[in-house]
Formats: sequence, structure tokens, C-alpha cells
Amino acid sequence: MTGFSKCKKLALAETGAAMVEFTLIIGLTLMILFSAIEFGLLFNTQLVLANAARVGARRASIDGGATQEVYEKINQQLVFGKIDPSRVDIYISPFTAPFGQRIHLRLAYTYRPSTPFLKVLAADGIPLKSEVFARSEKVW
Repeated sequence: MTGFSKCKKLALAETGAAMVEFTLIIGLTLMILFSAIEFGLLFNTQLVLANAARVGARRASIDGGATQEVYEKINQQLVFGKIDPSRVDIYISPFTAPFGQRIHLRLAYTYRPSTPFLKVLAADGIPLKSEVFARSEKVW
């Protein structure tokens, strides 16, 4: 066997090893990349919930409790953030609050991951919630 054919066989063997290494690394890299994107979407959903709760609590403090306008404001903020309002649990207590009484507003939502890797880890979804306390400003 000549020296040239030995070098050619050695080069082909290294090309195969490089392809296997590339396949392993690209899979891991894509998994990390899509997990980071999914975390960004999860964080955005939490921020939308927090903002909707803040806006709803502000409206509830002005109206003196849980009015139709409060629910409309919350739903409007959820739609702006591309969250289905029918999947969000809204809790407002008390229903009517005199001036100075504390109002408690809580939003609960289950985030469903779209990345296959995270679907396996969080099959039931990831529970998110946002709570806000405000004082009623309504003077009866």
C-alpha cells in the first residue's frame, strides 16, 4: 500500500468522526437555543399577567371593587399580550369595597411550553400567577 492511499483512508476516517461530533453538538446547541427562546416567552407571559393584574387592581380601586369594567380592562390587557382570557382564572375580593378597604386581585394561568423538550419536563404546564393589593378609592 502506498503512502498516498494510507493518507486518504485516514482522512476519510476523520471526516466521519467530525460528522458524528457535529451531529451531537448541533443537537445540544439547538436544544439550548430553543429552551432559551421558550424561557423568554414564559417570562413575557408572566410580565403580561403582572401588567393585567396591575391595571385591573387600579380599575378596581377606582370603582370600589369587582365591576364589569375591571374584568374588561384585565381581558383587554391579556388580549394585548396574546393570552387567551378564557384560560386565566381571575379572583377579586371583596366584590364591593368602601373607601380605604384593601382589594385583592389574583390572576392564575397555566403556561403550555411549545418546545418538545420542555413539553416532556412540564407536561401539565407551568403555573403562573400574579397578585396585586390595592386600596379602594371609591367614596360612596
